[in-house]
Amino acid sequence: MDRKNRVDTIGSNRKVILKTSITKDYSFSAAHKLDFHEGLCKNLHGHNYKVEVTVTGKIQTGEQSSSGMVLDFYELDQLVDPIIKTLDHTVLNESLRTYPEGIDYVYPTAELLAATIFEILTTENQILEAKMSNPNPIEITRITVWETDKARATVEA
Repeated sequence: MDRKNRVDTIGSNRKVILKTSITKDYSFSAAHKLDFHEGLCKNLHGHNYKVEVTVTGKIQTGEQSSSGMVLDFYELDQLVDPIIKTLDHTVLNESLRTYPEGIDYVYPTAELLAATIFEILTTENQILEAKMSNPNPIEITRITVWETDKARATVEA
């Protein structure tokens, strides 16, 4: 890719790399159990999950309210909050089965939870973009699910 295709001018002499990412954190509490696990995780137990959602796109220009942004964080909340509310204070072994699309669950591990959130957000983002006819489309590029403050799983586009 040549330099001309990698940059866009915003303002008079300012150059901005086209591919820019933003990340926002979300959290919820839920329980799960891993029947196949040989340790304590085979028992029903809970976590305070943290979910990092990263989107990538072009910084928007023009005179719309989101000018200078890849995506308004409020708009990102509109995509993510319904998922978080569906999972919060549930038993993931049961609540994740309510999503008809996406990953077929074996057990609600952090890896499969990240993959499912990625699949749902990718579908919801496509619907949103179709409604908005967004001239600067965004892409969901990374979902990281923190099960504890030291353990996480990441899915990337």
